[in-house]
Amino acid sequence: MLDKQDKMLEQQDKMLEKQDEMLYTQGRMLEKQDHMIHLQQDTVDEIKGLRKDSANYLDREFTEIKKKLTAIENALTREGIQV
Repeated sequence: MLDKQDKMLEQQDKMLEKQDEMLYTQGRMLEKQDHMIHLQQDTVDEIKGLRKDSANYLDREFTEIKKKLTAIENALTREGIQV
């Protein structure tokens, strides 16, 4: 009977070791997921910054184009050419 109890305790010890291994592995997986989420957030922030920078650049460029177009229209009007 003691022999069976010893075997059962050994099996329980093995099971607990496996559970510890599983918990360790899950902990590592969660760390990796946290790292991935951080990288994704950095990527999203970079894209938002790029979009904002691009929008500002395009706004400046369109403003400059409008100024030049207005100057061309004014010059044509002065020469009697209707636009």
